[in-house]
Amino acid sequence: MDVVFSDVKGMKEEQEQQISLVAERNNVSKENKFHKDEQRKERMLELFLRTKESILEGWRQW
Repeated sequence: MDVVFSDVKGMKEEQEQQISLVAERNNVSKENKFHKDEQRKERMLELFLRTKESILEGWRQW
């Protein structure tokens, strides 16, 4: 009986470790996605501002 209990306990600990690793990986993925989204927003804003300046410069020269 002790051997079975020990095996079950070991399997449960291994399963908990796997769950922790998956959760950790998911958190890293979410953080990476957040940072990529932020970088994308910054690039879009920069492009918008450059485009706006180009349009204004064109109007000034016209």
